[in-house]
Amino acid sequence: MLWSTSSVVHLTRCHLPSDGRYAAYIVCFRIRILRSNFHSGFLSVDIISSSDAFTESRRSKDPSAATSFGALLFDVARNQVVVGARDAIFRLSLKGLSLLERAAWPALPSKVSLCQMKGQSESACHNFVRVLASNGSQLLACGTSAYSPECSWRQMENIGHIVSNESGIAKCPYAPDANVTALMVNEGRLFVATHIDFSGADPAIVRTLGSAPPLRTNIHDSRWLDDPQFVGSFQTEHFVYFLFREVAVEYINCGKVIARAQCCSS
Repeated sequence: MLWSTSSVVHLTRCHLPSDGRYAAYIVCFRIRILRSNFHSGFLSVDIISSSDAFTESRRSKDPSAATSFGALLFDVARNQVVVGARDAIFRLSLKGLSLLERAAWPALPSKVSLCQMKGQSESACHNFVRVLASNGSQLLACGTSAYSPECSWRQMENIGHIVSNESGIAKCPYAPDANVTALMVNEGRLFVATHIDFSGADPAIVRTLGSAPPLRTNIHDSRWLDDPQFVGSFQTEHFVYFLFREVAVEYINCGKVIARAQCCSS
């Protein structure tokens, strides 16, 4: 059986301390599991719900102020946390969350124009950084890039320097309000669970990067995924687990339930 139901996620709301300019409300979490999600000195956390990520929690008159915080990556070894936001990536200290570095990453004007021509609103045609993953000293950051997903490789201690760029398709959602969870495992394999098409009609769990060939769940097959809302992911010794909400057949009269998908990490 691909998954089984499990009520293991508990969400509470808390406030991220800041100097005022970078303030945002985030969703804190705790997952009751037997093994730790901590791996190789990094902790990738999918804690911001789509509504909180897409909506500014504190309006600012400064157009350069950061909004829509959508991803966190805790780098314990370097005593820092990397934060993905709208058109920017931040490095904050773990102690006190003081700002260490801010790297602007807006969508290209040509992509913004094309995004609006396709009928999307101006507020949605930005680069919302939704995926952060680490591989040693390298950082993989992926953003919606005005409904044209894009990824960049950077240095963990110099996020303003882009080493290389690559397509973000099947690594990051097109829409800024789509739920996504991602995890990088051994040998640089990236597992992502999100909607991977422009219309948001194709939810998938995808394996990309690394030496193994790309792999995804069956397309448009409700026996695999039935309109899921992805919550989070974590790794054990041999498996990667994905948590998501969906309408299960056995609970059809009870709304959405928490489900779990298990994938081999290799």
